[in-house]
Amino acid sequence: MGGFATGITIDATGKCVYVGENTVAGQAASVAAASLSATGTLGPFTEYNGTLGTGKNSNDVTLSSTGKYLFIANNSSNQITAARVGPDCTLAKGTVSATGGTAGRDYPGQIAVSGNTVVVGDFNLTGSLTMPSMGVYNTTTNGSLKSLTTGSALHPLTTVQLAVPLSVVIAVESAE
Repeated sequence: MGGFATGITIDATGKCVYVGENTVAGQAASVAAASLSATGTLGPFTEYNGTLGTGKNSNDVTLSSTGKYLFIANNSSNQITAARVGPDCTLAKGTVSATGGTAGRDYPGQIAVSGNTVVVGDFNLTGSLTMPSMGVYNTTTNGSLKSLTTGSALHPLTTVQLAVPLSVVIAVESAE
């Protein structure tokens, strides 16, 4: 693979595996895709190095709730790439959305999806300390993201500059 694996997701059919690869800062986004057999055997990985959009440095990956898009956290360019998912675990260039932060200071790390809502965990470097935040977005029909907030797209998670969000979890409340 082109970098070291930092995020992994499997499609709803259990037949495709997608791996986000963290590369040297500033390099093009790198994702690997492979088929997965019913017995758990992985097929050969197909590398997508810089062919899915303008994002830099992949971190986490997750599929849209429809399975049509693979969201990729591009932590060096402060963007989210929505690659189009094709047949046989293939990926194609899609849209790239800015997360609303500052490239080189805000780094989207983890992505979670529920329906059309996408939540992105982001750590903000302020000097030598970090100020974690999160962005909340809706997906559009072409996979691009639209912020659900007015003003800054990023919500601070703390006023203490030290923690880094390593995971994002969306809890869906039951109507029962």
